[in-house]
Amino acid sequence: EPEPEPSPTPEPEPEPEPSSTPEPEPSSEPEPEPEPSSEPEPEPSSTPEPEPEPSSTPEPEPEPEPEPEPEPNGAANLHPMDCVDIVIGAARGSQSRILDHYTRDRSTPRTDDFYGGMDSLTAAVGMERDGITYLKFRRPLSAGDATADHSIGNELTHVIWAFGQVFPDYFHRPWSGIEAGTAQNDRFYQEDELKYHGTRDRGATSINFFEPRKDDNSQDGCISSWSTGCDANGNNCLYKASWMVLGDIASVFFVVEARTPGWVGIGFSKNNMMADSDVIVGAADHSGFFVTDRYALGQFEPPIDNNSQLTQEMAVNRDGMMIMQFMRPIISDDPQDLSLDECLNFLYGWGSQFNIQQRSIQRHLYTPIISNRPICLPPPQTCPGRSPPPEIVIPESTLGSIGNPTGPPDGDGSGASLHAMCHVILFAIIVTLFISF
Repeated sequence: EPEPEPSPTPEPEPEPEPSSTPEPEPSSEPEPEPEPSSEPEPEPSSTPEPEPEPSSTPEPEPEPEPEPEPEPNGAANLHPMDCVDIVIGAARGSQSRILDHYTRDRSTPRTDDFYGGMDSLTAAVGMERDGITYLKFRRPLSAGDATADHSIGNELTHVIWAFGQVFPDYFHRPWSGIEAGTAQNDRFYQEDELKYHGTRDRGATSINFFEPRKDDNSQDGCISSWSTGCDANGNNCLYKASWMVLGDIASVFFVVEARTPGWVGIGFSKNNMMADSDVIVGAADHSGFFVTDRYALGQFEPPIDNNSQLTQEMAVNRDGMMIMQFMRPIISDDPQDLSLDECLNFLYGWGSQFNIQQRSIQRHLYTPIISNRPICLPPPQTCPGRSPPPEIVIPESTLGSIGNPTGPPDGDGSGASLHAMCHVILFAIIVTLFISF
């Protein structure tokens, strides 16, 4: 029988899950089988790329697919879920299940042994009380399982988190059949099942687990700062942001620096997410510099604001540190700005590639770090002053002539080479909640 399949047009579509009724997700994603295209017509008109969750019967469920957000922009092609060492747990009462998982992409994570690894957890306990799931686990810092684990070292580690969806509080973008009211089973997400977390119940950040937890507003006054990756003397930081409230002119002066030949940025957010955040980005090379006021609409390059209220903008690359400074009013009437008279989470980010002429940037090297808590600037009247202290301003001798700052040129801003695919230290914690309504 040379051609058993009467050419169902696109292709017989991997997913050989003929009758995985409960949820084909776990077996469809990792695609362990070599595609035994034995059933060529299970989905003659299925989407040509239903990789996330084909959901053959009741649920159309194309949920994970609507996650094109990362917008890799060419350089860093890793999605936050790519090549991630994940611990997934669930609890009901005093009983719990906590296991070591791994995922190579946006497919359903599988236990380490699926990929030839082993469970590296040395202790774990969990419980569920009053609708809240609590999990504790212990694992070695050094990965004994090179197949499905990542070591945790004294450096920034990419961390993602998520928890399962519960009835009836589902959230998909775009709507799934459940929200649209066309699903045959509106209880598709059952308690205790590992299924798609939706586009809201998840997040990502970068953490150095070796650094003590810092109070972002430790000085709790008119001058504050936050930094990570500094040497023993608190200098030569991987990233540092300093700010000063100038009460007489109701403004805030910022100096932001990162150890990168690329761009540096800082953002302000009401929702701990990149979307709907007020962002300022700067970069410089031998041909000039830019400092731009932007508003992030999603997880892609934030467009430049139509109007900018920044003043005293400057950026320079000095001794391998990209430094930018700017001043902005505390209260802004620009709809593309967030006023700083309310408590906001600060976002700290930096990246590798930029284009001076187009004032464009590419994806950040690390997932931006979010402040531990919302930062509340003191009232302007408690911080007298009209100009920033000279010690936090970029020195005049460093700036050189405008548009031609001194310091080692970095060519087209391409920056240092990125981490190789799947070799970035990645770690994730996913919690499945069990809540009865």
